[in-house]
Amino acid sequence: MSLPLGIHSTQPLNKKLDLKGKKVLLVDDNPLNLNILYRMLQPLEMNISSCSDPINALDKLKKSASTEPFQLVISDYRMSAIDGAELTSKIRRIDTYNDIPILILSSSCQLEDSQKLQQAGANKILSKPITCNILFSALDSLCRNKKQDPILLSATHTNTKIERLSGHILLAEDVLTNQLVATAMLEQLGLTVDIANNGLEALDKWRTGHYQLILMDCQMPILDGYQATARILAEDPNNSVPIIALTANALPADRERCFSVGMDDFLSKPFEQQALANMLDYWLSRTKPEPHHLEPTLNTQEPTMGNDTITDNSDNLVELNTFEMLKKAMGNNFNMLIDAFITSLDEQLINLPKSIQDNDLKTYVREVHSMKSASANFGFNEFSALNRKLELNGSKEGQFATEAELADLAEQVTKIKQWLKENAYAA
Repeated sequence: MSLPLGIHSTQPLNKKLDLKGKKVLLVDDNPLNLNILYRMLQPLEMNISSCSDPINALDKLKKSASTEPFQLVISDYRMSAIDGAELTSKIRRIDTYNDIPILILSSSCQLEDSQKLQQAGANKILSKPITCNILFSALDSLCRNKKQDPILLSATHTNTKIERLSGHILLAEDVLTNQLVATAMLEQLGLTVDIANNGLEALDKWRTGHYQLILMDCQMPILDGYQATARILAEDPNNSVPIIALTANALPADRERCFSVGMDDFLSKPFEQQALANMLDYWLSRTKPEPHHLEPTLNTQEPTMGNDTITDNSDNLVELNTFEMLKKAMGNNFNMLIDAFITSLDEQLINLPKSIQDNDLKTYVREVHSMKSASANFGFNEFSALNRKLELNGSKEGQFATEAELADLAEQVTKIKQWLKENAYAA
């Protein structure tokens, strides 16, 4: 599928980027998203104005048109009053802003949405959550060539070059399958890795090791990623080692929590190797910026499949694109990863009923959280979603899984194990 405006690909940050003093208007009816975007742009020293109501944003644009007009608009797409396409169309009707660069951010943009935005006059669309280097690269491109043709990007035309990196990384992650996936990706990139199984281990290893960067899972036993980060920064007020949050939760509140404790960036799980490579290249190849400069990240490419991919999708049990990309990234370690995953499935079927019987909500929530993340790595999205539902019910409502939900989990585990046995093991 091609999108006329194009979902972003991860390009390296333009080191010559200079947008200092440019007048930009930010529009988003979600105050938290607006605040995050504002903070992301602060290092560029732009003249930033923000507005949580698109109607008020239009008034602000009209009032400034004859005096000090804005030079750039960045707007959310999904808003309650009017959407980003209608806002763009109305902006284009103001004479002063016929050709102002307009960047639209969207968390769920389909082909028809992209076409609608192009017809309205938007210059570019980025898929949320976004990283700083993706945003900066898009802004640089827009401001240098605001009359550029809309970008065409398809699943077979993406930046997939994996660069070799160098450095020693601390990976703080408690889920074995996630450890195996991340370690394989990091080593393929040329990096060396130490693993910490919880936040306390991460703190101890950081104290005695020499790391260029820390990948910090947020949900871990003993000390979670937030607590470990806070302790590290208390001992290192200069914030000399970049700390990248790893989490399966990608809501604005989760990103803001990472930001508030001092983490430097955000990578949503499951992530692709290219997204990880671009993230690490950005942080390992430059002088560390001012502290508290967090931007969220998600998978940033349309996955592709070769001609040798599995064709039996077993009634949408597995997202094959995700599975194939993981298989490629793991290489010779893929069979070992499958074995570890199957073991974790069997353990969950034992541990969940036990935690319920013991009324141990903390262990129960940790179990479903871990399986949510591990299964998403493979593309078992329905199973991951069920675990996410159970996690939310447990953490927010204090509720354990019902007998029917446990039976549903067991049934899906059986299907997953059978599918893996028939399709997954590499020869």
